[in-house]
Amino acid sequence: MAHLDTTSSLAIRLARVLCITLMIGIHFAPGINTLLALPLTRLEHGLIWLVLDEFGRASVPLLSIVSGFLVTQAMSSGRARTKILRSKLARLGIPLLFWCSVSFVLLLAYSPAALQAALAQTDWLQRISWFTALTEMPANTPLYFLRDLLVCNVVLLALWPLGKHAPALLLGVLLAVYVAAWGVNNLHLPMLPIFIKSRIFIFFLFGVAISLFAKAPPRPAFWLIGIVYAAHLLDLWTGRSYLPQTLSDILHRLAISMLMWRVCLSLATKPAVSHLLGRCEPYMFFMFCSHWIVTILYMRLLDHLGITDNDRVFLFLFLLNYPLSFVTAWLLQHMARHVPVARLLMTGKGPSRHRPTVLAHTAPASGTSEQELPSR
Repeated sequence: MAHLDTTSSLAIRLARVLCITLMIGIHFAPGINTLLALPLTRLEHGLIWLVLDEFGRASVPLLSIVSGFLVTQAMSSGRARTKILRSKLARLGIPLLFWCSVSFVLLLAYSPAALQAALAQTDWLQRISWFTALTEMPANTPLYFLRDLLVCNVVLLALWPLGKHAPALLLGVLLAVYVAAWGVNNLHLPMLPIFIKSRIFIFFLFGVAISLFAKAPPRPAFWLIGIVYAAHLLDLWTGRSYLPQTLSDILHRLAISMLMWRVCLSLATKPAVSHLLGRCEPYMFFMFCSHWIVTILYMRLLDHLGITDNDRVFLFLFLLNYPLSFVTAWLLQHMARHVPVARLLMTGKGPSRHRPTVLAHTAPASGTSEQELPSR
């Protein structure tokens, strides 16, 4: 079992802040291609590509690695599997249902005609998926991650007895589950998908492996990051597809995830920066769950105002989406503190007994083993 020291614990918390913040840019319509088409300098285009298409797309993989690591830490410490399962069902399942329902209600209010058309073109299983991500993306699209993460935890909990006696065998069986999930998704087998995006499970497995076999969360060497990224670039630039598309995509995201983790480890050693970013952490889960709704409403407003996406000012409007999402999360978090029912629905947790924890540079490493998403 890996030892989670103070620096690594801080880095995990900072990773939540950075990953979810970067994720917002990926989900901002009309997307990176439109932003790259704006009349900007080459440097500005490069920064947009780096932040959105590189670091933004590594957010979910890094969060998945952290999730696999922390839940394995919790089980290795002897915590009852049934208790962990109840916690995951509540803290992942309830927010998924609630926030997808909110998205559905907003769609109904804003465009009942579009909803009627969708109802006419879907079956009952697809309609259930709007709220649960059972077979496809839910109404609140980014929350498929909660569904897939819940399945990751359930699979690991079910197979955990192997981990006590034969951790290598456990990883082998889990890898077989990934192969099966990939086959269901990519071979269009006539059965319910195990995961909406099966690559989440492979990154989850990286976290499990680190917890089981490493002495501590590693600091990836730059040469290793470079080799992994170069393997992806070779396949991309030559256009000959030396690697299977799935493997090339995994290598790409893994390399950037390792780089992001190094950044978080470095920031964790800087008291001023870690304290500033840490003050944002209590709001991150609310921002993760609500940013899709905020983004959709914001884009609707821009449409009504007649603002197009082919002007330089659109970059400023794009950046404005970040503070809008954070302010919304801040308001929701404070509502949850004072309204127990709202806290339960939005986060899957009961009434709060304490004020939100503010990240300090000297925060202890303990207490992080049960958290796979931001504090809420």
